[in-house]
Amino acid sequence: MRKEKILALTTFAILLASCSNDDEIPRFENLEGTPIVIKAGVNNMITRAGWDSSNLPDRFIVSIDQDGTEYDYENVMIYRKSDNSYAPQEGTTLIWGSNAHQATIKAYYLGPIQRTLEEGKEYSMLGEYDAENIRQRDYLGASSAVEGDIQISGSAVNINFRHLACKLDVNYTWSNELKSIDDKKITWNTHEGFGYKVTINFENGTVEKYDDSVSQSYNRAYLYSNADGTYTSEFLFAPYCSSPKITIEATIEGETRKFEVNVPEPAGGFKSGHRYTLNVCVGGNSAQAGTVNIAQGWDTNTSDGSFEME
Repeated sequence: MRKEKILALTTFAILLASCSNDDEIPRFENLEGTPIVIKAGVNNMITRAGWDSSNLPDRFIVSIDQDGTEYDYENVMIYRKSDNSYAPQEGTTLIWGSNAHQATIKAYYLGPIQRTLEEGKEYSMLGEYDAENIRQRDYLGASSAVEGDIQISGSAVNINFRHLACKLDVNYTWSNELKSIDDKKITWNTHEGFGYKVTINFENGTVEKYDDSVSQSYNRAYLYSNADGTYTSEFLFAPYCSSPKITIEATIEGETRKFEVNVPEPAGGFKSGHRYTLNVCVGGNSAQAGTVNIAQGWDTNTSDGSFEME
């Protein structure tokens, strides 16, 4: 009797495993000849000047290699439709082949006019002045070689874009001596010494320094005022720099004043895809910067780094 029970349990386990495997394998085997559905999102961010999952570019490039078959697709432009779904241009259909489980997939947004993925090409991550201009430089990338970037679910390719640039958000507050003054504003700021020229490794979705070019003193950030009288600026750049600093122009009771603050690099340097914050306190005769911190939005860590200036 004991042997019969063991045999029955063993047989049941084999059948259960067989059923489980049957459930997993056909999602690839049954895809041959079916249309590829493109879905896209982007890792979370807090911004006015950049892309997020509810506000993605109206087009991006996809390449799909299904192991050298007739179902390989290179540099296909994918367009956002009115219902916020995505599809290739009218008249083009992407089809799954028999090697869907071996497909190598890359997806990139590299500006509104980019139509091919060119190895070794120089890309500029410098966007200035307004939210739309900066947003066009918020390059996005995803590669099936990077865990979490791309998943195949049913007939759909789910693309989870990563931001390729670095982003610095500067929060400007006023010193205690200026808080009671109503006639004050920050009119502009410039960022100098931040990198912006890169090439892109499309296989693993990383950016690499093209040369040592850095932003100049006329490269302005997107600056806006907040309801509480403080100001915020947003600036995109490549993950390298050389003595970075910010120049601020403020008008206080009709008088124009300029301040410079050095931007301290975080430990380990700036990294692609991270959003950083810097608190700057503007006083009557000087401005003082806190530490640069990784912030929630383009990364999961957060810290305060706030202070008050008399």
